[in-house]
Amino acid sequence: HGFLGIDYKGEIKINIKQEQRFMSCTIEDNGIGLKKENSKYKKSVSTTLISKFIRKTTKQDVTILDKRNGTPSSSGTIVKFLIPFKLSDND
Repeated sequence: HGFLGIDYKGEIKINIKQEQRFMSCTIEDNGIGLKKENSKYKKSVSTTLISKFIRKTTKQDVTILDKRNGTPSSSGTIVKFLIPFKLSDND
């Protein structure tokens, strides 16, 4: 979705690392970012359910950032969230 209409090579970076009992996931792209006029972007039912599950199991929200807010010359979006992680049945 974020690469529609760009005139450069789109790139997606995914970083996953273990942080105690969670996997920390960061997804970053260099697409168009979040449009100002669409700040109340439509969420799909599956995205809403996944966000609620992550909030319930990790006590943390999914974070969605427009890279232009930090650096106006940048474009793209960063999404961060935690995933519950079990090493054994005892965890």
